[in-house]
Amino acid sequence: MEINPLYLQSVFEAKKAFMSNTMPSITMRDFFDKKFYSLIKKKMNSLKFKRAYNKMKFSYSVSDIPQELKAFLKSPEFLSFASSIVGKNIKSIEGKAYCMTWKDYTLINDETPEKPGIDFIIDFTNDSGFGGEVVYADGKGSYSLIQMAENSLSIVKHGKNIHRFMHYLNHYAKNKKRMLVAGKIL
Repeated sequence: MEINPLYLQSVFEAKKAFMSNTMPSITMRDFFDKKFYSLIKKKMNSLKFKRAYNKMKFSYSVSDIPQELKAFLKSPEFLSFASSIVGKNIKSIEGKAYCMTWKDYTLINDETPEKPGIDFIIDFTNDSGFGGEVVYADGKGSYSLIQMAENSLSIVKHGKNIHRFMHYLNHYAKNKKRMLVAGKIL
């Protein structure tokens, strides 16, 4: 079993927490059991990331999701669990693995607007005091900061005119990396 049994036993409470927010969201810490998390973190650390850069939009490195994690995200166990939380039947999940280092970022821009939907973020970073937080903003001054932590799964449902970006990784990052898997729940 890959999901922490605590979350499997409290799906109703997770759904209630997800729906109680203005922008429905939930972050589940220690989401994976220790054995599975150790395996996928090792796979994440061995990925070959490709640099993606557009000065006015983003700076980060990207790769495909490790096969073991991809299989889990498509498993009946996870699809059923996630469907219970978001209150709809999930058909598939798509995403990428991201690695961000000092000076990396994403910016809000009107050329690539976010489509309404449900996002997921899995964090593999054991130290987060150097930026790289995921933020959802409405363009009018309101925003929601996702409280990420190592071995956490965040699910965020957002509507039209909501933009997602990642804070700049500051000088405290030095040689550290923010590693995460993020994508859409369809």
